[in-house]
Amino acid sequence: MTARQKVLIVDDRKENLIALRQVLSDIDVEVIEATSGNDALTATLEHKFCLAILDVNMPKMDGYELAKYLRGDDNTRQIPIIFASAEYTEEAQIFKGYEVGGIDYIIKPIVPAVLLGKIRIFLELARSHDKAIKNEQQLRFVSDHVPVMIAQFDNDKRFLFVNKPYALMVGYRVDEIIGQYASDIMSEAVFLEMEAYMDATLAGEFNDFDLTLAVLPKGIDTVNVRVSPNINASGQVTGLLTAISDITKRKKVEQSLLKSTKGFKEIVAKSDDAILVLDEGNHVVYVNPSAEEIFQRKSESFINHYFGGPIIDGQYTEIDIFRKGKESGIGELHSVECMWMGGPGNLVTVRDITERKEAELGLMHLAHTDQLTGLANRTALYDSFMREVATAKRTGKYIAVMMLDLDKFKLINDTYGHEAGDRLLMECAQRIKDSLRETDIAARLGGDEFVVMATNLDTADSAAAVAEKITKRMQDPFVIVNNNCSITLSCGVAIYPKDGANMEELLANADAALMRGKAAGRNQYQFYDDAIHQLTIQARELDNELKIAIKEKQFVLYFQPQFDNKVIVSAEALIRWNHPSKGLLYPDSFLSALMKMDFKEVELWTISKGLQMLKAWQDKHKKKFHVSVNLSAPTLQDPNLPAYVDAQVKAVGLNHENLELEITEGMLVENATQTSKNLTLLSEMGVSIALDDFGVGYSSMVYLLKYPQISTLKIDCKFVWEMEKNARNLAILKSIIDLGHALNMRIVAEGVETPRQFELLNHYGCENFQGYLVSPAIAAENWQEQAQGWHDTIATLTK
Repeated sequence: MTARQKVLIVDDRKENLIALRQVLSDIDVEVIEATSGNDALTATLEHKFCLAILDVNMPKMDGYELAKYLRGDDNTRQIPIIFASAEYTEEAQIFKGYEVGGIDYIIKPIVPAVLLGKIRIFLELARSHDKAIKNEQQLRFVSDHVPVMIAQFDNDKRFLFVNKPYALMVGYRVDEIIGQYASDIMSEAVFLEMEAYMDATLAGEFNDFDLTLAVLPKGIDTVNVRVSPNINASGQVTGLLTAISDITKRKKVEQSLLKSTKGFKEIVAKSDDAILVLDEGNHVVYVNPSAEEIFQRKSESFINHYFGGPIIDGQYTEIDIFRKGKESGIGELHSVECMWMGGPGNLVTVRDITERKEAELGLMHLAHTDQLTGLANRTALYDSFMREVATAKRTGKYIAVMMLDLDKFKLINDTYGHEAGDRLLMECAQRIKDSLRETDIAARLGGDEFVVMATNLDTADSAAAVAEKITKRMQDPFVIVNNNCSITLSCGVAIYPKDGANMEELLANADAALMRGKAAGRNQYQFYDDAIHQLTIQARELDNELKIAIKEKQFVLYFQPQFDNKVIVSAEALIRWNHPSKGLLYPDSFLSALMKMDFKEVELWTISKGLQMLKAWQDKHKKKFHVSVNLSAPTLQDPNLPAYVDAQVKAVGLNHENLELEITEGMLVENATQTSKNLTLLSEMGVSIALDDFGVGYSSMVYLLKYPQISTLKIDCKFVWEMEKNARNLAILKSIIDLGHALNMRIVAEGVETPRQFELLNHYGCENFQGYLVSPAIAAENWQEQAQGWHDTIATLTK
């Protein structure tokens, strides 16, 4: 009988506990009450909870402090926490709840239907989590208790998995083995014997051999080694699996029989394997007691009966073990020729490997299933595709491969937390499955990327009905942290065989169609066609050219001056591509593709080059200002960034105050811990941090409070261009400027193009600006000759 799930409710007021218990009576859970934080901690020592509902405002230890204790203990950190409060309803308090580990925050009075809906989701998530852990534990238990030493290696002969029998054999702990090379763990003699077989297996061969060495562990003289390649759906060898069985007893029996039949029955009676002796006509003339146990048959039922198993001298073969009244098992049969009672015969041994095979099937299931959603994973998808292709070739039917991507999932994940994101993915997976036919297959590749393979289609257009059903099903609202959220889905469709001959091509082309759907407004499906094909070819050509550009350092920096009301105060470094055949290219033609590659290398070069140019200008003109460099999220989150910046500043002989790094608010929600750490280190050095494109995101104000390291606000050019259209736009712009001044920040307006824009910005207190009104970004060598013209323009504007 399955134990009931337990829910912890904590509130210092009895009437609230009674009300919560009444709400929870509608679901089958055991409710444990606590009236204080200390009582709650005591309860966690006695019970395992799958959910905790905490009141916020409690004496001595409030809900936030209790949550910190729960998150700080390994035994309770996994408990989902819902905060409930009638007093702390401000946004800052709610965010605090999420910061200390809460996954939801509800406002009293509680709406029972809403709370129960959330709890059911959390309980289902807990059940799925417990089931996954239990399955993994059971699988590990089985693999650790089968009488076979199992090890898995990658193509470099590094250990990926070993069970405990294998670890005991080589004399190391399991954790000491994983990730090590075979040559470092195996004795030299064993590795010399194994290496050739491992190399042959990595070339695609299956190997089965016996190994007898003096260096084997005590009590083991001879082992049977079976080495098989791990082959993916594309037919590539990705590693190898070894299964080693102790056959010392078997070999001793065989050797004894070769010498004499005297004492034979005494020897084989001690064997755990079934041992049968066959005469020349393959009739059974002897069985040992283990044969009775393994086959669940009396010895008399064997004698003089024909043995129908495969008799191949010296070979190992798998056979079915039929047991009367019980489930069948799997045996490993080995046969060797021998002399029996003066005539030729065969000695047959059968080892029960049912548990080992079940363990292998369990491993196979884990290897083919997405653990979060229960859908097929990439490996299972590829395997299914290979089978369906064979059917499609025979029947002339079509296969549709659909790439699905949730629109703005990242925003949901970053706003409500990863646990909420996981619950959303589970719900999406269920909706996708509910939308499919029985013959269709749904898979999750990772993140919010799903794939549907629709099979047995009469026409290519038949896929539209499947895609339409999925996209419509996703339009129903989702409940996320007490909010009804609309999550739409974009879908790209590629058809076998016209759009690709294999899964790699179909996925790539479906992804290209998906990207066109997103660019066209999202919440739709698009079929791959000739137009997308041409765009795909162009994108691949651009990627290849960019790889060459990085290698050959074809990028150059242009600098756009930034002014206060009178003088130059900064130069923003902007990348350009000096293309060998197309000339100078602006970022809008290549930057999005470049950012998908190793863009960090280019950005670090931008910092170094920008500082070098600034140093050259300052030495020549004896004027001090700073250089501003844009960063992407991966570069900002690199733990080595502060040290790199520090080294580059010192190398050119500048001060840290001469460098400003520009970031966008979207970067602040990714890997927030490392981001905050890097910003703090950079700020403490004296490097300025500018928030670029301010005002266009969803949470700009929040980030100004959360990241005090930000010292400069750059007003997005859209606000500058729109401010003259109506009073509302102008009021928004003025509020941004006032906010910056109130926080003692430097304000910079981007995209200033007209004297009127300059006049209004100056009137409302924006001291710094950049834009085409004075100068676009120009090459470094043209800086000096343009400088006087800039000063003349500014002088005219400020008269």
